[in-house]
Amino acid sequence: MSPPLVFLAAAAFAGWAAVGYIAYLHRAPVRNQILPDTLGKVPRVSHAVAGDTAWLYDKVHALHSSLPAAFAFVAALAFVLLLVAFWSVTVSLVSIVLNLLSVGAAYGVVTLIFQDGRLQGPLDYTAFGGIIYWVPLMMFVFLFGISMDYHVFILSRVRELGHAGRPRRRQSSAASPPERGS
Repeated sequence: MSPPLVFLAAAAFAGWAAVGYIAYLHRAPVRNQILPDTLGKVPRVSHAVAGDTAWLYDKVHALHSSLPAAFAFVAALAFVLLLVAFWSVTVSLVSIVLNLLSVGAAYGVVTLIFQDGRLQGPLDYTAFGGIIYWVPLMMFVFLFGISMDYHVFILSRVRELGHAGRPRRRQSSAASPPERGS
């Protein structure tokens, strides 16, 4: 398995592991928080929650409450791996920021097209005003991992050119693919 694919697999596993642990900590908010704070304050009223609806509500709530921690964990892991690979805080920070910007842009496109219902006609679908609860985390893990692969490929090539004696100004232009027509 190539190093970028190992990084992608590690990022995916780390993201899902962080979500699973945080979801474990935040389980059952309907049963343990919402109903006791509302119906539990009314005298002689009992309440019970069970079934698929309660399970799904708890799962969605746990996943959404753990997203920031999972994002931070994957970004920190990527930062450390880039720092170890390239020994540059600036390169690591710039890569993380660019990856977060590209993931944010992808979130915007998904929101615009699927949640807001743009392009319903050409794509032949009906928008329901939301997206599936697991899509943000899955998009983040995959897009961040693939984007990091690309950054590692490009930065590795720049470093190789530097070790080969290429002047610093020519390293980045030689590492990128040639443009069509030139």
